[in-house]
Amino acid sequence: MTQSKKRRKRFLKLLFVGMCVLLLLEVSARLFCWYRYDVSPLHPDELLWVMYPGLQAVDGVQITKSDGQFDIALIGASVLQQVYHSKKLQATLADRYGGQTRLFGFTHGGMTSLDSLFQLQLLEDKPFDLIVLCQSINELRLNNCPDDVFRADYSHLDRLRIYRQRVEGGSFNFALPILREGIRKALVKEPWSESVSSENLAMAAHGARIKTGPSLEANLRAIIRLARERETRVILMTFPYYLPPDYTREKYEAARLDYDEETFAPVEYWGLPSNIVKGLEAHNEVIRRVGTEEGVVFIDQAARIPQRGDLFRDICHYSEAGTERFVANLLPAIYEAVERAGIRPLQRADAP
Repeated sequence: MTQSKKRRKRFLKLLFVGMCVLLLLEVSARLFCWYRYDVSPLHPDELLWVMYPGLQAVDGVQITKSDGQFDIALIGASVLQQVYHSKKLQATLADRYGGQTRLFGFTHGGMTSLDSLFQLQLLEDKPFDLIVLCQSINELRLNNCPDDVFRADYSHLDRLRIYRQRVEGGSFNFALPILREGIRKALVKEPWSESVSSENLAMAAHGARIKTGPSLEANLRAIIRLARERETRVILMTFPYYLPPDYTREKYEAARLDYDEETFAPVEYWGLPSNIVKGLEAHNEVIRRVGTEEGVVFIDQAARIPQRGDLFRDICHYSEAGTERFVANLLPAIYEAVERAGIRPLQRADAP
């Protein structure tokens, strides 16, 4: 056998072994996702729902501009998730319009404005009539790193770097990246994605410089631009919050602050308290500017919801009374959008 044939045979063997290793890893990854996320090994495209659980609710749902219903999408993180799961908004709309409106929640804890943009990109075949957007606090975590580590596209957070590759590449047929992310998360610490502790206190101090403002602005403008292309109206809101003057983590965990009795998370979940307040104020200024310049429907929730403990469970999550206040501020803008589309309130038999 000639040397060239031997080299070719060796190459083919290596190629075969490599393909077998990749296949084994992919099978392992699918079994991991089956165990961890209950995603069928035979349907890896459902891994999309691992990334963004809200997308599962619209799988197979027909949403068009001519379906006779006004379709509303709430896009955000756990604050809007609270509003969605409280059912207050759904109940009020159903009472006013019957079955002529549908509300969908693309909300999940820890989501950033970039996640909101990714979800909207993935919903290209779902032209909603209205998008309700409220986003801010989660990206403040990403400030907890030195300037040379921070990336404006948030790629210094491994999860978002991987998600971008999958969203922009349009590939959701392989489970291996999900397994890789899980292994990396277990082995490689990303202090800017973790709660503040004695181990990462020095890193959290970098959060005093709010680097996420331009990124938030770029993501919000991209969302609005995409919505405009789909002839979808947007309601943009500032982000309300409340931090008691005497706040300490110890008092919070001992329930000795004036927050509502049912607590959620200490401020240190996102960063040092002073940095988070500074960041929320900076982000709200960005949101106000975007709302004004883009000409969308804008609601200054931060100005309209008082900073009082009875309205909050922590710095940003609402009590039941806070949720009611948030919904009450939002409803007039939704009513205007729905009725502008030609849908009228139900005529009550007992109406004067």
